[in-house]
Amino acid sequence: MSDKKEIILTGFGSFGSLTSNPTEKLILSLKKRLQDELYQFFVLPVSYSYCSSWSEENISSSTSLVIHFGVSAKSNVIQLERTGHNIIGETNDIEDFRPSDKICEIGPELIKTGLDLESLMQKMNTSGFQCEVSDNAGDYLCNYILYKALSIAKDRSFFVHVPPEEVLSIPDLEKFTLELLRNLQSQVN
Repeated sequence: MSDKKEIILTGFGSFGSLTSNPTEKLILSLKKRLQDELYQFFVLPVSYSYCSSWSEENISSSTSLVIHFGVSAKSNVIQLERTGHNIIGETNDIEDFRPSDKICEIGPELIKTGLDLESLMQKMNTSGFQCEVSDNAGDYLCNYILYKALSIAKDRSFFVHVPPEEVLSIPDLEKFTLELLRNLQSQVN
């Protein structure tokens, strides 16, 4: 049995007018490509009830890295999200549900990752990808799952917002992710 720690990669399923989510395609593609016990892959439904205990059930001391992926229809660049905010917006999920205004009633207003996303952004931009660091993951499930992950594994978690598939193809998104993983090795060993 290996003493290697696992890396968790997630994407979201379809929601609203987005009938095909590029992050779901990414996760399914990587699952075929990276057939290694080191990696755990999940496609999360855009559901507050499903995501409410997901982090607690899946992130453990054997997890070295958690990268959540989501799509941002408004973005033309890849956003490395470093801050989860303890807020929930007005939009209902795919089950037409929306919890209260806070993710955690007694939790801090925000949690920042301990990973050095500035350095990571510079490496990724040097590798030919257009990235920026962001402190605003929105107020929907992207922020929700980020906040939850950071509350459990602050120094091992972050979120990546990717542009729509018309801007960044799935093969290019896969290349980005593999380069991202390579560049994160020194931070998560």
